[in-house]
Amino acid sequence: MVRDKQKADRIIGVEGLRFVEPDYDPVEARKKNPKLNELFAIGQEKALTYETHMISQITDGVISRIPDESFNPGDFVFLSDQVISGV
Repeated sequence: MVRDKQKADRIIGVEGLRFVEPDYDPVEARKKNPKLNELFAIGQEKALTYETHMISQITDGVISRIPDESFNPGDFVFLSDQVISGV
């Protein structure tokens, strides 16, 4: 085990690594660091909701099964409206 770690250290180059303490809490660290908190807020502004992500995944799955030559955007809009309205 020690030899494996030494070998990994030689390959990776440990001088470039920064180790995290076992009790490190990224949420608390972000709250205490204004720059991290600002970057988090920017990321949250661009983040998709869970529902939007799921609809995107479903839509991608459906579209990937439709042959290119038969794709009609109007049909897809109709189907999407039906799914959203719960019909």
